[in-house]
Amino acid sequence: MARRSYSSLREHSVVLMPRNTPFVQGLKRLLLLALVLAIPSAAWLGWQAGQKSQADVVMQRDMLLTSEQRLQDEVIEQRQRLQQMDVDVRLANESYAEAQQLVRAMEQQLFRLQQDLAQYQGALGSDAATPGLRIQYFDLQPAEVPDTWRFRVMVTRIGSETENVTARLEIQVHGEQDGEAVSFSLADMNAAAGDSLSLDFRYFQVVPEAAELALLTLPADFLPETVELRAKNNGETLVEHRFDWTTTGVRP
Repeated sequence: MARRSYSSLREHSVVLMPRNTPFVQGLKRLLLLALVLAIPSAAWLGWQAGQKSQADVVMQRDMLLTSEQRLQDEVIEQRQRLQQMDVDVRLANESYAEAQQLVRAMEQQLFRLQQDLAQYQGALGSDAATPGLRIQYFDLQPAEVPDTWRFRVMVTRIGSETENVTARLEIQVHGEQDGEAVSFSLADMNAAAGDSLSLDFRYFQVVPEAAELALLTLPADFLPETVELRAKNNGETLVEHRFDWTTTGVRP
């Protein structure tokens, strides 16, 4: 009897059904609601994070743009200053060149006036009637190069004027160097000029004519005192004169 009951039980299946209580139903609804709310919350949090990251990038970009603009303004300002300096330098160079030309023109005009004055003074002098050569004028002016001077000599002739007079004009500068008396010849002071300058004139002559021959260069430690001029013809001294070392004009 007992065996039959056991067999009958094996022929039946047992299904366990969960109890659908109000608590279980409420829990399901709560989980569903939490899931529904979690989706937009996650989206909102992601959007917030993206906005914050984008704001940082925008701020850095704005800072870089500001720095770039400031640097561009500084570059433009420096370029303008450089251009103005370039203009100022060109104007200064042009003004300096114009001033040099003006000084040279004034010096030449002064020398011509001095030549004319020397002629009149020579004609009115007490020895104007004495025939022969005269060293009428010696002009000395500082050159642009240190320890260098430009010079001009005017030689006149009194008496017979039928023929030209020819001679050689020697120049010596006397002074002091290292406590000793020292003299320099024309060749020592200007190798291109040689030992003397050529004279060939009827009434008067101003030498030298070439600008490169009208320069005297002396050692920096030499103190010039006098200039001795001597005109010779075939070894005979026709005229000689000694001038004090004085300069006229101004250095450009």
